[in-house]
Amino acid sequence: MIAAELLEAIIHDARLQHSGRVNMAKSSFLSKIPNLTNEELVRMIDPSRSDEYEIEAIEAAFAELSSRKIGDHEVEKLATENLYNDRILSESLDSSLSLAGILFFFVFGTILVISVPLAINLKMQGYRKKSEEAFACIFYGIAAWALFLGLAAWISG
Repeated sequence: MIAAELLEAIIHDARLQHSGRVNMAKSSFLSKIPNLTNEELVRMIDPSRSDEYEIEAIEAAFAELSSRKIGDHEVEKLATENLYNDRILSESLDSSLSLAGILFFFVFGTILVISVPLAINLKMQGYRKKSEEAFACIFYGIAAWALFLGLAAWISG
C-alpha cells in the first residue's frame, strides 16, 4: 500500500515538474515575441502554418502586430512576400544538381570520404533531390571505374 502511494506521489511530482517546464518554455518563447521582425510575426499568424504554433503564441503575435500599429494592408503585403520567399526556397530545394555537381560526384565519387559526406550534407540541408542525384552519380562513377579497371585487367591479362 505504501509503495503504491509513493509511486503515485512520484508520478504527481513528475507531472508538476513537466507542466512547469512547459510553462517556462512557453513564457520564454512568448518573451521573445517583441524581438521578432514583422515578417516573422506575420509568418506566425499565417493560417497555413497554424499547426506549427500554440494558440498563445499566435495570439501574442497578433497582439504584437497591433501594438506596432501594423495595418491589414501591411500584413497582407508581408504575407505575400513570405509566400513568395517560401515558394523560391521550395523551388531551390527541389532543384536538380548542376552539371558541375554531376561531374564532381561522378568523377570524385570513388573518394567516398569526400563524396558521401557531401551527399549526406545535401540531404540534411533539405536538398532531397540533389542528394539522391549525388548518390546516383557516386554509384555510376564507381561502376564506371570498376568497368574500366576490369576491362584494363582483361586486356592486359
